[in-house]
Amino acid sequence: MTAINKVVDDTDGFISTFRENVIQVMNNHTSKIATTEYDEQISHLQNKMLKLIEDNAKNGIVSEDFDNSYKLIAQQIAEIRTNRQHHTKAQEQLKHCNKGFTQLDNAIATVSPQVREFDQDLVKRLIQSVKVGQNSKLEIQFHSGIVVEQMVEGD
Repeated sequence: MTAINKVVDDTDGFISTFRENVIQVMNNHTSKIATTEYDEQISHLQNKMLKLIEDNAKNGIVSEDFDNSYKLIAQQIAEIRTNRQHHTKAQEQLKHCNKGFTQLDNAIATVSPQVREFDQDLVKRLIQSVKVGQNSKLEIQFHSGIVVEQMVEGD
């Protein structure tokens, strides 16, 4: 409950700072290139490949240069498609992260500024895991990704 109170109080702006840092990192990662740029690159390479095929058909002979050029273009297209897929996945992860922050904000909004008593429903909604470390230290991970280290207080 002490860890939840730390997050709820957020006196040091921990949540907002954490949120801003995660979103900034993920936006930097996902916004380096737009999905349409991947499509444009693929379209350009496909046109290049068609021209290569047309030029080779005019010659009537399949040469080793044609094979090498065709394989190179096909490999470039495959790499761009893989990069586009990774980019799309990263964008989905960003949406999921934002959803987690929204859920955390909504859960915290329903809680009074200081939770004095143990609330099992609140703990289930907010906390993903608790790891017991050495020297009476707990590592409490919230569903949003926030991790709070808390010392166990003795009686």
